Amino acid sequence: MARVRTNNSEVFDAIARACTPEIAVELGGLPLTTHRGRAAGRPELKKMYRSPWRTDNTPSLNFFKLSNGIILFNDFGENKAANLISFVARCRGCDYAAAARLIDQKACLGLWTQPTPKKKEDGTRNIDGLKITLDPDDEVYELIQKQLGLVGDSSWLKEEPMLVVGTYFGIGNRGQKYPIEVWGLIEEERKIGRIRGLLKPFSRSVKSQSIKGWRNGLCGLSELSGDRVFIAEGEKDFLALKATGFWDSGLFATTANMKPREEEIDALRGKQITICAQADKEGFNAAKRWASSLTEEEVEVFIPKIKGADWADVMHGNEYKQLGIFPEAFTRFNVGKLLSLNEDEYPEPKKEEILTYSPCWDRQFTLMVKDACERHKIPFSITSTSLLLEILGLDKTTSNRSKIRRHLGYCVTHLEFLN
Repeated sequence: MARVRTNNSEVFDAIARACTPEIAVELGGLPLTTHRGRAAGRPELKKMYRSPWRTDNTPSLNFFKLSNGIILFNDFGENKAANLISFVARCRGCDYAAAARLIDQKACLGLWTQPTPKKKEDGTRNIDGLKITLDPDDEVYELIQKQLGLVGDSSWLKEEPMLVVGTYFGIGNRGQKYPIEVWGLIEEERKIGRIRGLLKPFSRSVKSQSIKGWRNGLCGLSELSGDRVFIAEGEKDFLALKATGFWDSGLFATTANMKPREEEIDALRGKQITICAQADKEGFNAAKRWASSLTEEEVEVFIPKIKGADWADVMHGNEYKQLGIFPEAFTRFNVGKLLSLNEDEYPEPKKEEILTYSPCWDRQFTLMVKDACERHKIPFSITSTSLLLEILGLDKTTSNRSKIRRHLGYCVTHLEFLN
């Protein structure tokens, strides 16, 4: 068979499609047995076997074929499915590429090509399933700034050294790859960072995630400069705060529940640190963990006064160089005051309140609704939206009715920021 010259993903997919369970079990070198303990000479699809890498009295592993021809193994004990390259890699304790090469040699496929270097000549480079675009368009930076809720020129984002834009290849529940356009902040040197969907979120429940195999923690340690440093809870807050220019540099926590490592604490010694926590119980407790590792003279803590809000929420719609809401919208804590408070003393939001600024909050539309209510003496608590729809010239659709009701709520909860 002629040697295929193509990209790594296509080579791996072709090898996985050509591999059979019999080849995978033979290369894996671990015994595969039936429920009676007999060796599986020729593994069959959909038949249950005992897992080869743990004591498995009740068979919990089988093989099945996808519509694209690739055979997967499904380990019900670990609720994990993946292709046969992964099966061989796990059995032998080697990496994915080495397992693919073994399958290629065993089956005499002639498909194997050495993985391409990380840097490419087509304006991209690859790291751990993330294909990074080296020169994003200005439109991309505008999309990112829109997610942050900021207005004005977005060119400042080009100067952020940790910002990356590209295509991430995630792994679905059945082992298939899916591409999604993303932006993120990564510290490649320490293999730490977070990525977000550029055009849509990863799912309804997942807004951001770490690159597969990378760790959580404080991101940006290698980029620290100057004496004034801020710590934010996530990549979105980090950029919103970085845009103000108030601090020399900053870090962000890839998870609010993390505990600072010794290397991170040492790097922050002697610096003026501002902890920018989110206004919820998790953010409050995270701020206490970070602050307790440093001296009181070094640290001040700011938490938004709006219950449940994060920094990007409160700064939504403001010019990033004119953060006039800074003193009024946040409560300042020193370390002593912060550590003396019990988490139960931190005010909990009431269920009937709108807890945060929505990431999609349209401030101008809220002002239009507020102005219409005031001119026509319509209370913000109105349940019928028909009159407002007529006043604003909107079609009486379910979507528009929901939008009016939502922004009537904003007229109440965000009143101090609308005046």
